[in-house]
Amino acid sequence: MSLLVVGSVAFDAIESPYGKVDRIVGGAATYFAVAASFFTHVNLVGIVGDDFSEKDGSIFQRRKIDTAGLERAPGKSFFWAGKYSQHLNERETLVTDLNVFANFNPKLPEKFRNSKHVFLDRTHSRRTSRNAKARRHFDDQRFGNAPAFQRT
Repeated sequence: MSLLVVGSVAFDAIESPYGKVDRIVGGAATYFAVAASFFTHVNLVGIVGDDFSEKDGSIFQRRKIDTAGLERAPGKSFFWAGKYSQHLNERETLVTDLNVFANFNPKLPEKFRNSKHVFLDRTHSRRTSRNAKARRHFDDQRFGNAPAFQRT
């Protein structure tokens, strides 16, 4: 079985009572793909800017994640910053910069079109039309999606 994941690959800045990191690879598609790769092969479709290095992408190369659908565009990658509460069950969004993700139009490599299951992240307000475009490429797949974050 293979799984197609379409959505945000980003940089996150995270602060919690237990520490702070100013730049880490994040995004809903990243988190979902890495978690799913413990169980199955994952095909990833997303977009990153020219600030996304090979070292940043190594998180995918160490797992069963095919990045043939990870588009590179001129500009900065999606960036999100947030601060988590003491118990990590609440957080405040400090910054959301869509950058190259604002114009993301999924381009599915032909070899990804036979994926049995498809996960579409719902990151920003253009998600409905973006997900509809992605769904047109499939006939009999099972779809799932989830909010990447709630606005605070």
